[in-house]
Amino acid sequence: MSDSGHVLKVENLDHSFSAPGGDRIQVLRQISFSIDEGEFVAVRGPSGCGKTTLLLTCGAMLQPTSGTVKVAGQHIYSLSGRERIAFRAKQIGYLFQTLELVPYLSLLDNIRIVKGVKPGVAAQWLDRLGLADRADHK
Repeated sequence: MSDSGHVLKVENLDHSFSAPGGDRIQVLRQISFSIDEGEFVAVRGPSGCGKTTLLLTCGAMLQPTSGTVKVAGQHIYSLSGRERIAFRAKQIGYLFQTLELVPYLSLLDNIRIVKGVKPGVAAQWLDRLGLADRADHK
């Protein structure tokens, strides 16, 4: 990992959407922060404040209007769309809160079905996240 040990580094991140009537809605404005390996970070705020936009942008799923996002030293939006998909598949993990989980599978089984997850790794991930005691919960 390069970039002084930062797992995630965000600099001057802006994101805006087009609103009906041609107006622009500024959701993220000049956001800068870094997260180092082993840090635990929570994103909180009221509904509509930009939490999901920030997470999607940091996760290589929503290109920002401006600014940079580096994951493990890689400027993710300098990659082509196809390269970004491959990078995301290997370097970024998302566990969505709702809808994206298979409701009849346990938490552990939902992780196990992810392509490329080796046996035993899913349980290690839950342990690292402090969720090992919920592995069998649906």
